Formats: sequence, structure tokens, C-alpha cells
Amino acid sequence: MSPEDVPEAVLDSFEGMLLWSAFGDALGASRELEALGGAVATDPAALDLLTAEEVVAARARQGDLVDGQKGETWGVWPDVVGIKEVATARGLPTDDTGVRTVLVGEWLWEALAAGGDLSETAFAAWLEPFAKDGLPEAASLPWLERRRGEQAVAWRAMVHAAHHPLEPIQPENPFFRPGLPVIFGPFLYLPLAAAFYQRPPVEVFLHFMDFSVLDQEHGRVVTGLLAALVAQAVTERPFQAGIGEWFFSAAGPVLADARGHVKAEGLGVATEAQHRAWLDEVEDALVEARELGLEARLGQMASGPFLERVAERIYRPAITAGPGVRHGLAPYEPLLVLRQLAATAAYAGDDPARLLRLLAAGPGDADTLAFLMGTLVGAWYGRRALEALPGVDLEPVVAMLWRLFEVDLPLQAGMYGQLLAEAGGVAE
Repeated sequence: MSPEDVPEAVLDSFEGMLLWSAFGDALGASRELEALGGAVATDPAALDLLTAEEVVAARARQGDLVDGQKGETWGVWPDVVGIKEVATARGLPTDDTGVRTVLVGEWLWEALAAGGDLSETAFAAWLEPFAKDGLPEAASLPWLERRRGEQAVAWRAMVHAAHHPLEPIQPENPFFRPGLPVIFGPFLYLPLAAAFYQRPPVEVFLHFMDFSVLDQEHGRVVTGLLAALVAQAVTERPFQAGIGEWFFSAAGPVLADARGHVKAEGLGVATEAQHRAWLDEVEDALVEARELGLEARLGQMASGPFLERVAERIYRPAITAGPGVRHGLAPYEPLLVLRQLAATAAYAGDDPARLLRLLAAGPGDADTLAFLMGTLVGAWYGRRALEALPGVDLEPVVAMLWRLFEVDLPLQAGMYGQLLAEAGGVAE
């Protein structure tokens, strides 16, 4: 398939995927710290894009350091909040969009243009010179060059730790611990799944289950499932019931088919019994989350009480027990993230804007939850349908990405989508 042969509706899905994920990220930017502690917003419906100054001020009230210190992971915001056109503009994203835009996105673009390898090993190799020297072409934005180099160091350190689990943990490795599943694959590579929209869902599942060495145990199944859903979403046309019911009706067959493939190639070091146990865990999480969301929806529960129920039944128990608590990684546990996404989809899947606002207003890694669901919802609806929603303005996010990263996101989404489609037609 050549780029010129990609259907317009598919390109629209690619653009929706990239724009809506950035929108969700920006919605949750001001709440990340308090939400990690289990707090929920008092008025989820009122949650909207804030100016950069407002976001930084909100995070400072939550205990974040701002003046010359962190401000968010890898400290992007203190460097730019003094720039007037940034400080007073709405739509400030977090490192989630930053990593996807200036690291994974640029690597993907270069690799596809050169016909290179699309693997995590290739991505880590691509990061190596940037981790040492930054990116010279970003010299017009010195803070970006510096921060991009810091991100490259951190991600390379995590990939190295995954390949060498017996070595001491490096200080630059903030999240990876051997034996502790964390939501890595969807955070980094979920848009790549869109390239496989022509493939059977179970093939997409198996490919992405083994794509990232950072994914561990049932985290591999969560990554494979979300990737398969994104690939299917590209060619789905939205229907009135919304993405909530589709989420579960599509997930079930993927996991069922995956059970028939656990004896196939690609099991790696895990046994068949381990794979089946991981599939059981993911299926159970989906059933429990769907029941919680539907119970609240059918009972006409208001948004605030619903989020409190999610916090009480799903989030707070998960962050007070388990091996991830010791290292501060419990909020990023893949099954926990999946439960939050699924419960909210069951409750508000008929309204894409409300769905993202609830995730951004709820407990947990608020910006990342809305960011991940934004990827799936954006692919399912497409950009045109999302821009037509009442009360939704994506332009501030697009403008902010240009100011921060000198990225013309609509243009990049179109080119990115064409290249993904081309790769999806030929990649094995």
C-alpha cells in the first residue's frame, strides 16, 4: 500500500488518535500529583484546559517544586513558564505527549523514511547519541534540547535495566524494577498499533505483547490488548451507543483468540501456564471494571460519586498493598490502569469528552489515563468527529505543541498516518 492509497477515513483516525491523546493529557496536567494520592475533582464536568501559569500554580499547591526545580517529570515546565506566549496559553501537556512527540514520534519518522527497523532495540539505539549530546537541531530551543537529552538518558537506562536485571538499578532509571509490572508499552508505543489496522486483532495482540522488554508479566497482555483495540478502532465507524460497549465487545474476542495462541511461537521465557494466568487476570479485571461502571451508569449515579467509587473500590486498595508500593510504582500497575480505563468506559463511553474529563478528574495517574484513552477514542472517532463535538476546542493544544516543540501537529499527524499506513501494509 502506498501513502496515496490510504483511505481518507483512516488518515482521519490517525489524526484523531494523536490530537485527542494530547487533549486528554492536557486535561489531566494540573491534577497529576493530587490524583496520585487518590483525590478526585469536586466538579469533573468543569475540568477544562488551563493556562500554563494555572497548571504550574495548581501543581505547586499540590507540593510540586516549580522555581528552577521539577514542575513535572524531567522538569519541562519551569523552563517555559517564563515565556509569555506559553505562560498565558491554554493546553499545556505533560511529558506523556512530550515523549510521544519528540522521542518516539521522531524516531518513528526517521526509521520509516529510511526503511529502518521498527523495534524497541532500534529505538534505544536511536536514543544513544541524544542521551549524550542532546539534539543539535533543537538549538533554537535550548531547554528542549536539554530536556530531550534527559528523557533519552532515562529511557535508555530503563531498557538497559530490563535487559540486565541482575545489575544495580541506575539512578537515571525512575520506573523499571525487575518483577514489577508497569504500564510501559501503551505509554510509548500505542500509536504504532494503528499501522496494523489491516491485520487480524490477535496478530496485533501477539506482536505488541512481545514488543517492549519493559513490559512484564500481565503487563504484556495489557499492552497487547490495548494495541489490538487501537488497530481495530482505526477502521471502526462510531455508533450511537458509544465506545464503551465496543470496548468490551472487541476485547473479549481478542483475549479468547489469544488463548488459542499461547502454544504458538513467541512465548519467550514464560510458560503456557503463566500466559494463561495473565490472560485470566486481565479478563477478570475487565469483568469487574465493567460491572462497576455499568452499575453506576444504570443507577444514574452522578460523576462525582462515581469517581469516589472508583477511588474506593479500585484505586486506593491497589496503592496501599502489593509489591509496587515500596518503590512508588503502584499507581502505574497495568491491571490497575486497565480497571480504571474500563470502568470509566462502561460508565461514560457514550460521550468521548466526558470520558476523558472523568479520567482526568479521577484518582491515579490522571494525565496518563486520559492520554491513553484519548489514543483509543481518537482512533475510533477520528479527528473530524471530535472537532465537531460541542464544548471541545483542540486548537489550544495544537498551538501549545508548536510553541513547546515546534511541531505542527495536524501536518505531522497526516504524514505520520501515511507512513504508519504504508508500514502497516508491508510490515511483518
